[in-house]
Amino acid sequence: MKMKKNIILMMVLTILITSGIASAQNEPLNPSSYYGTVTVNGQPAPQGTTIIAKIGGEVRGSITTKASGFYGDNQGPTKLWIRGYQNEINSTVTFYLNDVAAQQTSTFAGPETDNRVDLSFTVPSGPGGSSNGGSSGGGGGGTTSGENLSNIDVKESYELEIFKDILTSYRFTHALNPIRFSNVTGNVNAGLITTTVEVLKGTSSLVSSAAPGKVYKNVNIWVGTKNFATPANLKESKIVFNVQNSWLTDNKITASQLKLLRWDGSKWITLDTNEIRKDATTTYFESGTDGFSPFAISGITGITTNPAAAETSIPAVEGTPALLPETPPTPWNWIIYLLVVAAVGATAYFFMIRKK
Repeated sequence: MKMKKNIILMMVLTILITSGIASAQNEPLNPSSYYGTVTVNGQPAPQGTTIIAKIGGEVRGSITTKASGFYGDNQGPTKLWIRGYQNEINSTVTFYLNDVAAQQTSTFAGPETDNRVDLSFTVPSGPGGSSNGGSSGGGGGGTTSGENLSNIDVKESYELEIFKDILTSYRFTHALNPIRFSNVTGNVNAGLITTTVEVLKGTSSLVSSAAPGKVYKNVNIWVGTKNFATPANLKESKIVFNVQNSWLTDNKITASQLKLLRWDGSKWITLDTNEIRKDATTTYFESGTDGFSPFAISGITGITTNPAAAETSIPAVEGTPALLPETPPTPWNWIIYLLVVAAVGATAYFFMIRKK
């Protein structure tokens, strides 16, 4: 009788212990952070690129890049946050861009770890991927803009395919060209479209007045032929450009005063302009636009800042860890449970036989 009580007690304790193990396996872990460089077809991935992380085919986190060539950051809270379960520690993390896997993978090291993983993607030009390459016109090519030839310092043209709901990034590389990227997302499948930047020696001959403020550079940007770059064809358009820090310092212009202006056919309009990155020599900015025409990069002084808006706030954690399913993707907790119960049963059977 005493032996039976001991066996029952042992089985009860086993069930309680294994239930605790199962519960621990079910608990989602605090997220881990990932950051690094990111390239597409050998070129820095454009700002606005979305990277998705998966473990075992399940989405575990995502991030949209805030600067060209980088996802997340080393020191700040902007990271690719990946969340998993206890039984997924040491599992492979795969990174995707438009359903194309990166050449690199990582290992889910557990909760609250900080990991640098530099990613490179090779995506086809055409539906399903954006491209940063294209054929360059260098000092010529493309269509005639109407700008006085004597006013053009540098002309750079690239031809890429534009597809509906897919980001196409035109990357410009000439040292005298302050325009780094023209990033457009199509509303239609437009096929091969040429984008041209004309860096000007002075105010464009196509406008009737000079841009206001202290002008850093005048440029013309053209996407496609006349009347192509409209909201009907382009869902979103953003321009990434850079300004030398020495010019800002010499002219006593702050980053918040630096603006991109566009000629709308009758007047200059100031576009919403944001600083996205800064290094030792250069500051990078981004502006959204709903059209392409003559532009001017200019320092607009006299801008007042709302004191309330200037107050320091705690930065928000960016990058999104995926919501996990209510049950983990693998049944290891039940395997452990059954193995322990089987072991206890075998032990109890052994003692019963021995008692007889």
